[in-house]
Amino acid sequence: MRAPHVAVALLLAAATVAAEDPAQAPRPGTPAAPIGKATVRSPAEPDALRAGMRGWYTFPGVFYTPETRLGGALVGGVHFGAAEGLATSNAELILYYTQNHQAAAQAKATLYPNRPLLVDFQGEASYFPSPYYGIGNEAPLSAEEQYTNRYVDARVDSEWTIAGALRAGIRLHVRREVAVKREEGGALARGDLPGSGDWGAVGVGPVLTWDGRDDRFQPSSGGYVNAAYAYYPSSLAAGVDAFGKAQLDVRWFLSPLARNTLGLGVILEAAHGDVPVTVLPNIGGNDTLRGYVDGRYRDNLGYSAQVEWRYPIAGRFRGTLFAGLGGVGHDLPDVGSHPPRLAGGAGLRFRLTSTGAYLRGDVAYGSDGVQIYFLTMEAF
Repeated sequence: MRAPHVAVALLLAAATVAAEDPAQAPRPGTPAAPIGKATVRSPAEPDALRAGMRGWYTFPGVFYTPETRLGGALVGGVHFGAAEGLATSNAELILYYTQNHQAAAQAKATLYPNRPLLVDFQGEASYFPSPYYGIGNEAPLSAEEQYTNRYVDARVDSEWTIAGALRAGIRLHVRREVAVKREEGGALARGDLPGSGDWGAVGVGPVLTWDGRDDRFQPSSGGYVNAAYAYYPSSLAAGVDAFGKAQLDVRWFLSPLARNTLGLGVILEAAHGDVPVTVLPNIGGNDTLRGYVDGRYRDNLGYSAQVEWRYPIAGRFRGTLFAGLGGVGHDLPDVGSHPPRLAGGAGLRFRLTSTGAYLRGDVAYGSDGVQIYFLTMEAF
């Protein structure tokens, strides 16, 4: 069993947020907050700012996950109202560096250029040493090997409102990876796995979203469903042949007691073709199956499910109890032939802002041992 990770982390939420009219100077406002493993989430601004108004924020922070250990980040962003009556658009830049010598620059934007259209962009340039354990639901902890890749990744979803909370559109995804370091004698160093060397691909496909949550960041009722598929033809790939990947993300929330929330989340992934090993469906990480490191198990099919009870403690403090399961396999019979990986744990939350930004501290246990997470925003 791997030794437990133990850390004491302090968020340096010395943030500056402003909302301003173009003709006026910035005014201080409510602070925002960081950070997720390789994904940083921000608190919500008001659902709609007046046309021409904007709000901005900057802040440093620290975080901790099993994949990164201690990390520091610098976050800056802006929210703005593009037109009267439209939801608030936002753009954000995140720079971070970790104790494991991982570095990344992330850019994100959610834009509402007109009433039916939503454009969501996520981009990242990263240098990321990571562990690899093999393929399949029985990949042993003893098979761990270290590898380092540089990669650039960009994804654009353009979605149009169909009816109510239902949107449909097109996803464009571009990824380029460069192999920097491989462990001598390891499976990735042999080069017989797709994507174990340099590769790049461009994919396109449909995306469908239904968002009926009462709040994007601290929902207490309603649900969220996102289904997407992207196909990467060989004519738009280098270092790998054609492949495709699909994902279904389902979440549901209800409040059986006042100020208590029960959350349910399910993620299903499937891939086919010459799928690069680094982007195979996988389980583990701070937002899918806490208790296992990100990518601990990977294969052509992957599933994870989690349930979380969120309850008040006192003042700004809240607590959580959570449990999850997941698994991977080459095909459906293979998935069904292995019992799921189980995990569970407890967490503490501290509310930073009235708009739903929380500090999150989680202690999770899986078959590999205890894992510690110190981040912001909920896991799902």
